[in-house]
Amino acid sequence: MGINHFPIDDTRRIHFKLHLTSHKLTCRQLFYIAMISTVFTDEILEVTLSVDALDASNATEVKTALQGLSLEGRERVVVDISQVNFIDSSGIGALLFFYKQVDQKLTLRRPTPTVLSVLELLRLHRILEIEPESA
Repeated sequence: MGINHFPIDDTRRIHFKLHLTSHKLTCRQLFYIAMISTVFTDEILEVTLSVDALDASNATEVKTALQGLSLEGRERVVVDISQVNFIDSSGIGALLFFYKQVDQKLTLRRPTPTVLSVLELLRLHRILEIEPESA
């Protein structure tokens, strides 16, 4: 399976380069940003993982992106994993790394049945709060 390349006209390419330069972001940092999105409120940090699989191919990047989040003053941290359809030991490791970084209860929102079964098999539902689809 390869990467799809879409044609981009020169105007858009120049704008993209200027945008990266003006914010001093590298392509790698932009990739991290595309993998997660965050919503901060006064007391809650909500993180959405935008990956189909959280596995060895991207766990390091997800871990790095999560590590860069500001947790100061947050009483609750919620990770929406509804878009994650597959998770392996590397993905579990990234979530556990973030759990240790948060140093409080971490909520996983809307895991797919496949991911939920892995979490339950590993008994992680005992240390991570699972918020089902209907909540």
